[in-house]
Amino acid sequence: MSIHLKINGNFHLDDTTRELIGGSITAFLLKILGAILTYVLNVYVARTLGAEGAGIYFLAVTLVTMTAISCRLGFDDVVVRHVASMASAERWIRVKGVLTRALTISAGCALLFTVILYLSAGFLAQTFFDKPDLTRPLQLLSLRILPSVVLMLVGSAFRGLKQISLAMILQNVFFPLSVLGALVLWVHPVGIEGIIWTIVAAAGANGLLAWVIWQRRTPHLRHINGEFGSNELLNAGLPLLAVTLLEQVMMWSAIIALGYFATSSAVGVYSAAAKTATLSRFMLAPISIIMAPRFAELYFRGHQEMLVNLARTTTSWMIIASLPILLILVIFPEPIMRIFGSGFQSGSMVLIILAGSEFVNVLTGPVNQLLIMSGHERDLRDVYLLAAVLCVLFHIILVPLYGVNDAALTTTLVLVLQKLLTLLRVRRRLGFWPLPGMNNMTILDDKINGNYSPNRK
Repeated sequence: MSIHLKINGNFHLDDTTRELIGGSITAFLLKILGAILTYVLNVYVARTLGAEGAGIYFLAVTLVTMTAISCRLGFDDVVVRHVASMASAERWIRVKGVLTRALTISAGCALLFTVILYLSAGFLAQTFFDKPDLTRPLQLLSLRILPSVVLMLVGSAFRGLKQISLAMILQNVFFPLSVLGALVLWVHPVGIEGIIWTIVAAAGANGLLAWVIWQRRTPHLRHINGEFGSNELLNAGLPLLAVTLLEQVMMWSAIIALGYFATSSAVGVYSAAAKTATLSRFMLAPISIIMAPRFAELYFRGHQEMLVNLARTTTSWMIIASLPILLILVIFPEPIMRIFGSGFQSGSMVLIILAGSEFVNVLTGPVNQLLIMSGHERDLRDVYLLAAVLCVLFHIILVPLYGVNDAALTTTLVLVLQKLLTLLRVRRRLGFWPLPGMNNMTILDDKINGNYSPNRK
């Protein structure tokens, strides 16, 4: 893939890149569909269970989601990277090896933590959160951990094979669609246990479906003994796991703090507002999925000027794609929150504050992907560590005093700090600002001053 630059700083795209943009549009539409289905599912849960029941549900989902992410051990991006590079070189032994090894280690971890979470659900619900009603939902949702791990890793392998649409259908569309379909066809009134059993069954079916499709799409791998070392996999995955976990801590610490210090209703209101504010992210994910491997290609080939232009163009696309949604959220917060039912409109200010944090996330561009794809994930880990510590500390201190609005404000301020620090790391490591309109502050300045090194760590 190449990008042809003109002398005036603009660039036009070759056939491969045009195909890339076409793929991003398809991925974008699938992401929209998945986001709509997930949002409808969240609204259904909120309206069915009310603020109190929805708070219990979202708290259980948060704990199980964080556990499932931990069990993947950061292997998602490792699988994408190695499947893509090895498949292009037709080294199919390594392709099968990296996925098989990742699934084996992650599945073992998932089974272990399923048992631990199931057995400790009563202690967490009654002693830590002081919410006895949380016990059963947490036990049932723990059964979702293993199939969700399989689904995400197999989906990552499909991304490595450039089958982006199939990966997104499996990871983003089939699950909420199957859950909603089952709930609509359910004859009797559905309570929280009925909803959760439906989710667990759908997760199992989707995990199995993903594995069956992988087997059918890769018949040439069936009789190959895969080779990939566990140490190699762990050495690549654990730094990325740290980044992922710290990101989840920042994302969910407010909900956990509210669950501990406030009421279940506060958790439900905040969760609904947070999930609504992140609607803008479904505009960004397809861009990141498509562009991230290209960042790596341009960086390691030493195509600095192309990397600068592609990063800034990506930032422009992110702003254009997400700004309309963010404006709607800020202008009409109360009607939007009322969609969830009575009692949720009190989260209007929370929605406005969190929408502000999402705007900062968009404005700074694909800084996370730039660091990861250039081999500087440890820099990203350090930034997230600082941000996560501050986020947890401030929530512990301020949430008991000021409640749900402070939880949103703290989350936003810490995210702003985290994005600014990450932006500075990109400037330091890669030698440019990935922001549109900063054409004079490029990597070429560093080359003139002798500060740039393509492999600088």
